[in-house]
Amino acid sequence: MESGIVGVRAASAAGKTRWGAAGYCAPGGTLTNQGMMGVLRPLSGPRGSTMRTVDVLFLIEHVDRELDAASCIVEMLERRFAISADIRNYYSDMLFCLGRYQPAIVVTPFCYFLDHHPIKDYAAAWPKALFFNMAWEQILYRMNETVKVPKDPFARERVHHVCWTRKYRDFIAGLGADQDKLHLTGNPVMRFYDAPYKDYFATRRQLASRYGLDAGRKWILFPENYRWAFLSEAQMAAFVAQDASPDHLAAARQYCVRSLTALFATLQELRRADDPLVILRPRPATSADEMTAFMHKAAPHGAPNVRIIKGESAREWILAADHVISSYSTTLIEAAIAGKPLHVFSPEPFPEALADEWYRYAPLLRSGQELLAAIRAPGRKAASAHLEAWARETLLPIGDPVQIIAERIAALRRALPNYGRQSTADHKRLWTGQILIETGRKWLQSRRRYHEYLRRRDRRYAFTLNKHEKDVFGAHDVARRIARWRALVSTAGNNEACPDQEVLHASGDGRRPTS
Repeated sequence: MESGIVGVRAASAAGKTRWGAAGYCAPGGTLTNQGMMGVLRPLSGPRGSTMRTVDVLFLIEHVDRELDAASCIVEMLERRFAISADIRNYYSDMLFCLGRYQPAIVVTPFCYFLDHHPIKDYAAAWPKALFFNMAWEQILYRMNETVKVPKDPFARERVHHVCWTRKYRDFIAGLGADQDKLHLTGNPVMRFYDAPYKDYFATRRQLASRYGLDAGRKWILFPENYRWAFLSEAQMAAFVAQDASPDHLAAARQYCVRSLTALFATLQELRRADDPLVILRPRPATSADEMTAFMHKAAPHGAPNVRIIKGESAREWILAADHVISSYSTTLIEAAIAGKPLHVFSPEPFPEALADEWYRYAPLLRSGQELLAAIRAPGRKAASAHLEAWARETLLPIGDPVQIIAERIAALRRALPNYGRQSTADHKRLWTGQILIETGRKWLQSRRRYHEYLRRRDRRYAFTLNKHEKDVFGAHDVARRIARWRALVSTAGNNEACPDQEVLHASGDGRRPTS
């Protein structure tokens, strides 16, 4: 394996470098179609070797949205319950996972129906596994209520679902989801704005140093969610195939294009030396390049006090910002829990497709002039107490969601049969050779040809380096996050073992058993 990775780097000098039994790397390090399978084999685990048995396999889609939470839960599972767990990418690690792991529980980022790549591959490969859906999109506006929900017998009857709110639990139960498999937990990300979790994230001073920002200026964070402005016609058609209304899709796209254009047209007026710095953070599935191109078109004269930064997660920037303004992004709910001043910017009424109940709890900016006035307003405005109260009551209904989810998974695992001796998790096997393998896998997944190969296997393969520019990671990245969580959470006194009667209580309603 090591010689294979070195061969890629030396290909330009050596001409043609052999990989495995039939694969080649072309001069310059470009992977050929002939060589793809030869590359995949050494990076997918030894052929013919015994599958690695693991208690829990977390599959994540977006690093920024999910990896911190998954790493924190894995840390708790290992420390409190002696449960082994690994974390891999839901899309790009599929071949690796299918060739390496035999999990008892598979944790997915979403699960709407079986005939969807790659959930059908995982379900076919691991027929005895229990599937546990983290359901990372649950605050559903009108249009998503027909799209991002369990739709077939597999998703409704076989899969366990995390439910942040009682409303969401009752909603999908009404669609036919098995109520015994619905776990009311709260939203784990919302808990990260409270102690001790918030101390895990980078500080304002650290962010200023990393990105060349002035920590002494007023920072306005705009975490955008104009997703419909960037979807292709093929992606829009795919939503229609999943029961989205064509009229709603058209209205949402037009609203997002017009609103984002109005935003940049306003921000380009921030030219004074004493103007605040606006940090615009694209949503996980929108690339920084796409957003920059849109800005150049909408603000041809430039916007000197605007920085488009996709580095870090939204959490670091929310905690560091002086004021948070956004469209209909749920990061505003996070900002309310973090105690930050906030506004919704909507230069025209929200279309019915994007309607949701929580908007009424946030102060609204209806024009570019109102937006400029809010950005330039001196001093610190009060946070939105109404939105914070709604968020804590609705999204943190029964305690600490991070611990509750860890307890639910532990209870489910203990109820399952043992499949033999558990293998050491990959994030604990980072000796020199393994680190090299993980580095090689990350290199491979950063090549467009790798994803083109997987797309040829299944045209519905959804990972692209444009949309998922930050979502390539390895076991060494997971290990660093787990180590940071362990140092923080254990110091804070959350390392006590959970009593057996609590661990084994797998009911989804959050209630403890009575004696």
